[in-house]
Amino acid sequence: MQKKILIFALVLMGATQAHAVEPKEKGFYAGGVVGFSNFEDDGLGGVYNQNLSGESGAFGVFGGYKLLKYLSFEGRFTYLGSAYKTLTYKPTALTGNVVGILPLGTSGVELFGQLGIGGVFINENLSSVGADDQDKEVVGTAGVGVRVYATEMVSFSFQYDRYGWEQKDKGKTYDFSSDTFLAGIQWLF
Repeated sequence: MQKKILIFALVLMGATQAHAVEPKEKGFYAGGVVGFSNFEDDGLGGVYNQNLSGESGAFGVFGGYKLLKYLSFEGRFTYLGSAYKTLTYKPTALTGNVVGILPLGTSGVELFGQLGIGGVFINENLSSVGADDQDKEVVGTAGVGVRVYATEMVSFSFQYDRYGWEQKDKGKTYDFSSDTFLAGIQWLF
């Protein structure tokens, strides 16, 4: 998996670095991301003799407003993938995020970090193993990434995000998390 992440990041950065330009300082933006995720279930799967799947596909869309050169606010919808091999457990997250931006001079490259909160909505069918149904939970998210602007208004990114929420089952609380590795495109308007 680490090799995939490295290759993915190098290809993305190499494809855009030669054409990087300084972005607009403020305005509305929208975009999409695609990649993969990994889950941690705090032992809940073992209670039901279920194993987590390996990597799972993940994707999302986002939109927001770049208030300053260093700060933006955005909303995100992210499909986090499928957690188990034999059960239906497919969480999606809807979050509001504050994004801090650190431009690297006038190179058209910027680092960013985000913190957010929202809801995770779980499409699940766990009745075959006797688990309680949980449809939605509060989710927190944090992430970091790098963005390269190909034009003043179009950028490509590579980012890591972590989503975390609590899942209650049979009177016990489990800490779920999903680590996502995503490549994206963003348009500034």
